[in-house]
Amino acid sequence: MPERPANPGSGGRRAAVGRRGEEIAATHLARLGYRVIEQNWRGQTGELDLVVLGEGVIAFVEVRTLEAADFDDPLASIRSHKIRQVARAAQEYLLRHPRIGDVDLRFDVIGVTLPGGGEEPEVVHIPDAFELPVPT
Repeated sequence: MPERPANPGSGGRRAAVGRRGEEIAATHLARLGYRVIEQNWRGQTGELDLVVLGEGVIAFVEVRTLEAADFDDPLASIRSHKIRQVARAAQEYLLRHPRIGDVDLRFDVIGVTLPGGGEEPEVVHIPDAFELPVPT
């Protein structure tokens, strides 16, 4: 899928904030001993922010980033629609990468709040935040 050029408006700024949050989340996970194997993986069914391998586990990580001025919880925006989208993309990823091996599957969520004034970002990592939805 071709990459779209950055929009100079608010969408471009939002994308830049999102990319910064994903980099912070990737660094956080690396410090915890995970190996980032994909960042912004795009398939036909959706995108995965981060795919990481840990000891015996592959985690599909949804990253939500806000600036402190937004006065909101970055994790509050994860709704059932997004969970289904991430689950579909993860299933597609696993079908396309059958050599991953015998590991447990997990869905994590990381919320990143970017403060103003040079302070350190706040990172909230929720391992095993949700399970694959049961088809209805």
